[in-house]
Amino acid sequence: MSEKLYRVANRDALKRLRATDARIVFRFRGGVVLSEPLTRAVDGVTEIAQGTVPIPTRVTSDNIGAAAHALQLSPAWRARKALRPHIDVSMDQIIAGTADKTP
Repeated sequence: MSEKLYRVANRDALKRLRATDARIVFRFRGGVVLSEPLTRAVDGVTEIAQGTVPIPTRVTSDNIGAAAHALQLSPAWRARKALRPHIDVSMDQIIAGTADKTP
């Protein structure tokens, strides 16, 4: 199995994705993990670069903890976190690059 991570723009995009033959393994806010890569483009669904953090076949608390630790060690995570403007700004906005750093 070659699982892939995708950002889903909204509910309409999720409906379009469900209408394909894609198998959703896991859903999270703003995205999904698919069992196989998409074979055709779906409007509002974009692949997320995974870097070095593998997606476990079976999700357990140990898998999540290990993946979170590996993510926090990545240079991309540290760079994005350094840009975090305020405690009340969503990390999703920061990752997406839609939050400005303000004093």
